[in-house]
Amino acid sequence: MARNPKMDITPEERHEWYRRLAWEKELDWQKENRLRREGLFWKDPVLEALDQQDRSWEVVQMGFQQVADFLEGLGMPQYYDYFIAKGFTYGAKLRWMTRKYLEKTMTSITGEEEKEAILDACANVCRDEDIRLFPSRYGDPDQHLWDCHRGRALISEKMACSGWFAGIKLLSAAQEKDVRENRFVIPKADYDTIDDWETWVLAIDASGRGFLFPRDSTKVPPCIRNPKLHHFTAIDIAMDWKSLRSVSTGMDSRICFYDWKKDKPIHELLFQKVISGKVSDCFAALDASFEMERMVVGSNTGHLYSMDLTIAKPVLVLPGHKSFIRRVRANWNHHLVASASVDCYLNIYDLRNGKAVWKLPHERRCDAMDVDFDQSLAVCAPKDKATKLWDLKMGRCIKEFVIPEHSPNWINVNWSTSMACTAADDSKVKLWDLETGEVCNSLHCQHDLTQCLDVDWKHGLLLTGSFDSQIKLWDMESASLTKQFVQPNRCLTRVCLQ
Repeated sequence: MARNPKMDITPEERHEWYRRLAWEKELDWQKENRLRREGLFWKDPVLEALDQQDRSWEVVQMGFQQVADFLEGLGMPQYYDYFIAKGFTYGAKLRWMTRKYLEKTMTSITGEEEKEAILDACANVCRDEDIRLFPSRYGDPDQHLWDCHRGRALISEKMACSGWFAGIKLLSAAQEKDVRENRFVIPKADYDTIDDWETWVLAIDASGRGFLFPRDSTKVPPCIRNPKLHHFTAIDIAMDWKSLRSVSTGMDSRICFYDWKKDKPIHELLFQKVISGKVSDCFAALDASFEMERMVVGSNTGHLYSMDLTIAKPVLVLPGHKSFIRRVRANWNHHLVASASVDCYLNIYDLRNGKAVWKLPHERRCDAMDVDFDQSLAVCAPKDKATKLWDLKMGRCIKEFVIPEHSPNWINVNWSTSMACTAADDSKVKLWDLETGEVCNSLHCQHDLTQCLDVDWKHGLLLTGSFDSQIKLWDMESASLTKQFVQPNRCLTRVCLQ
């Protein structure tokens, strides 16, 4: 959203801001990005013994002290309350200072020599690594200020009585543009390692971006590719791990074929050109086999399309659903496809003739589904209703499961052990037995709304994607966090383990 010109800076003013920050060009940005990522696992023994409220308040106090020390070093301790009131609540935030903000908002500082000294010192404050990495290691201090009781009480008092934080929108003008333009810049040293890794993690999000991470030995692997695959929300993706080529769908009505090594699109299909429909129509969930060069993709209209990947065109239409298709699973050897839809049905199709074998009803929209075509079993989870286990030979429900306050967004089943793994809006992942319905383990993922997951049952690894943009890799046996992947800025819609 465009800023009010009065709350923005001109290109010339921004150029001056960058000129003062020229020293940052000397930083090793591969190392810098690694240090910022490692901040997620930073441990401060001073904070370990504190509860969350006291911990947040302690971080706030640490930030205030950085500002006090900064002004003491300039010989201007008298401005401490003034700087805090104008939004400078921790050391790294002083980097945001621009000449326009100083002159337009901080009018109590009138001396030209003082202004120059402040501008130069603010531009150089982040030379100190502890100050520069403070938000990465301790979390956003401003968020801590609002999250803790004492912080909110302080803000309430100072805003009402002392005018704290009034008229400070201009403060973030330069910083916002800086973050927006550099957020997805990958250091060349990381970008060039595409051929150095053998195992990967893949994710897509609601901004339409894809993210590729190596599963290296660190706890916070670098992102080495983050292309804009779709103009709007990316819905689903399948990856050929051998060639690192993918096919994905998005709300922009496109199917995107992408080469991750070359970091460029190979081909794209627009729904309205391939299939006649409305401008708002789009492809939805998919399942693909790159080895067999086949794909089945659903749509928001309820139809599915069997596609030949060699020619990138539909060869068979599978009608049956009446609304958006949320999940698709295909088995090319059995010539069968399963699809779960918002229309409350789980359908099974025969790929040889395009006809529905079963149309299995549910009480609510079907958001999560997994299938074992060899055993002719399917499990489907309608929203806020009992999860059902279906016998696909007979087309009947053989079991129902209710896990209180846990309505799955995603389900992955180890059919050899009858163990199901589900992600839900309660921010948890639950492991439960399909034979008994009993929950064997519950993992609190420490994020908002678990949207999607993938499981490597052989190695006991669980990958989760959340509404608040977090990608985490867990050891299922110990329920411990082993890796976290940093880059997305929107809700995750799909995560994949190689």
